[in-house]
Amino acid sequence: MNAQPTIRYALPSDAAAILQLIAAAKLPYQDLSDLAARLSGGLLGAVAESEGSLVGCAIVEPYGTAGLLRSVAVDAAWRRQGLGERIVDCAAGAALEAGLEDLVLLTETAAPFFGRLGFASVA
Repeated sequence: MNAQPTIRYALPSDAAAILQLIAAAKLPYQDLSDLAARLSGGLLGAVAESEGSLVGCAIVEPYGTAGLLRSVAVDAAWRRQGLGERIVDCAAGAALEAGLEDLVLLTETAAPFFGRLGFASVA
């Protein structure tokens, strides 16, 4: 962990590393088997890269004018350093640039984190 990771939009070539991060975080990934194609075809995402390795990711699935934020994962060695917030900000920026008006998510374990980022709980 030498340099602060670079945050950028996800590319189709990032798909395998993104899937590894998601699986390591014990998040659902089975429906993302075609992630590279989906990143080419409109699926939005952000990644954190350090020294050639991906250490964080977030994906936004567009549904009309809304986006589902999912698969936010940060490598264990990089947690609690503000990286998750930076990745979510980048993914949200990608969503805005794509014309999405709302961003929603489902979480069972990270509600306080997303609350600090301005997300509100709904029934």
